[in-house]
Amino acid sequence: SFSLYSTMAQFMHGDLDLTIHACKNLPNMDGKKIPGLKRIMAKFDKTDAYVRIIVDGKKGPCTRTVNNRLDPLFGEMFKIPLCGNITELTLSVKDDDNMAFSEHVGVVSIPVGEFLEEAHHRTLRLSGTKALQAGSTIVISYRWTSVEQEYHPIEVRESAFPARRHCNLTLYQDAHHDEASGLPRIPLSKPGQFYQHGKAWEDLYLSIEEAKYFIYITGWALWTDLRLVRDQPKSNRLSLGNLLKRKARQGLTVCVMLWDDVSSSGNCLVNKLLKSSKAGLMGTHDEETKKFFKHTKVHCALAHRISGGVKMDGNIACLSAVEGSLGGNIMWTHHQKSVIMDAPHRSGRRRIVAYVGGLDLTSGRYDTPSHYLWKSMGNWHKDDWHNGIHPTFDPKFGPREPWHDIHGRVEGAVARDIMTNFEQRWRKQAHRHQRNYLVYVDTLPLIDLAQDTVGEEAWCLQMFRSIDCHSANGVRGIEAGIQTAYIHQIRRAQRYIYVENQYFLGSAKEWQGFDDHTFNVESKHQIPLELVTRIVSKIRSGERFAVYVCIPMHPDGEPEDRTTQAILHWQYKTIEMMYNRVGAAIQAYGPPNAHPTDYLNFYCPAIKEPPCPDRRRSALPIMSNIPFSTRHGAT
Repeated sequence: SFSLYSTMAQFMHGDLDLTIHACKNLPNMDGKKIPGLKRIMAKFDKTDAYVRIIVDGKKGPCTRTVNNRLDPLFGEMFKIPLCGNITELTLSVKDDDNMAFSEHVGVVSIPVGEFLEEAHHRTLRLSGTKALQAGSTIVISYRWTSVEQEYHPIEVRESAFPARRHCNLTLYQDAHHDEASGLPRIPLSKPGQFYQHGKAWEDLYLSIEEAKYFIYITGWALWTDLRLVRDQPKSNRLSLGNLLKRKARQGLTVCVMLWDDVSSSGNCLVNKLLKSSKAGLMGTHDEETKKFFKHTKVHCALAHRISGGVKMDGNIACLSAVEGSLGGNIMWTHHQKSVIMDAPHRSGRRRIVAYVGGLDLTSGRYDTPSHYLWKSMGNWHKDDWHNGIHPTFDPKFGPREPWHDIHGRVEGAVARDIMTNFEQRWRKQAHRHQRNYLVYVDTLPLIDLAQDTVGEEAWCLQMFRSIDCHSANGVRGIEAGIQTAYIHQIRRAQRYIYVENQYFLGSAKEWQGFDDHTFNVESKHQIPLELVTRIVSKIRSGERFAVYVCIPMHPDGEPEDRTTQAILHWQYKTIEMMYNRVGAAIQAYGPPNAHPTDYLNFYCPAIKEPPCPDRRRSALPIMSNIPFSTRHGAT
């Protein structure tokens, strides 16, 4: 059918509720693969169809696969947040063949202008392959809701986990703090009461000590020699690795799941041949940690981000395990950082608590808001020196690289959601013989969920994650929960937004000079565009609004490295795009004499400290960048 919207790009800002009901009269893609057995195969092996949603070339979510059906029923609804100038939405029907790449069945493209009309239920004809029959169709319905029409409650209803009320949250700034940290006094709702700043790693050590039944850990990295407590005599506290081994000997189930750095010796064929270091390119200690816990009661599993056998469209390729051993998975990492355990409850029973956030339990992360460069090298950092910016510096003289991040401890029903996330990952990616090590929650003396509440200062908490079906059970396709939550809360913001991250780049399709063919960058997520669109909407309505973005001068790593330089360039293009849009909005709608920095500001923290007298042999700059560790995964 002819469409008036066929070549028109539309600025779309809102949510598209799209339901994919069914496909009808699909060709049998499996029966034609072996011509001599075509008739026989057609009776037993038919097209295994699924539908992929694509927005202007960017892959989105997909339906489940319906096996051996030429008229598959899906009945699945998707909420697709859109922001920017968009031309069309494409529905690609594919045959999920586990012995090869997904085979293209048919496609239909819908100009986005059609979604601006009233809600529709439509049957659309598929095209694109010779195998298609005259009546091959897809049945969909949709409804468009612009941002101005949307209602945004605090809960993100499209998340895998609901908002949980009557929970408790303890926030931490950095791994530790002392009297010299100068943290501000934050008043609470009750007069005369102030927030008590916690000490993240000391609290974590105590929680591990108090656990009686299980301890679960996920991380990008874990260092078994890590000392969580450093303000007290060294003889009184065990290293993290020895603490976990002791708890396992006491009868607790201790499971540790870490990212498997394929560049480290032991799991990458190329590096074995080259006899490279066990530390690997990323220095995550994964092979050392696995060896440390070998032949102990601590169960340690190393997990690829995209494990052997995974293809981008959801199939299993018979050669991909070999590709993984050759380093094919090096660009994909797990960044969830969580520690979950049982804890005492005032009732005498047990409850579940969880630590989540940005701090990995590894070298170089112990720091305070003072961020000493030299001063702490004789005590806190004597055996824990890290400098990813200048790795050739002598650890005896410094300076060390400071490290800032935030973390949290959660209690209540949301802690059980974090535990569920661990269980889903463990059952998917741990070795087969390890998957039955998890404790059965029903056998534990846990407090009833309805009673697992806190007092007047209760929080409403919701867990979000970024994960796919190859990393966790119970996940279909890709779960972009963190981006969904960001978009939801950005659209709710009324006065200001504060962003803190190691990286700030995205919305590449909106960059000046961007071209999918000659300047293609895969960082097309819409967070920066959502931020600046929110600013523009406030300028148009004459409201005061500001976005503050706190990022390091460059991410962790050597500044002259090609990867670091590429990230900084993409970051520059992102910031340029945002300021251009803010400036244009001020010219069109803004108050006189307004400046883009009245609405959008970027900050790069740094620390300055003269070297101690016994460190003067290190003729080094006295200003250092404070990196922020990435926060991918559960937060």
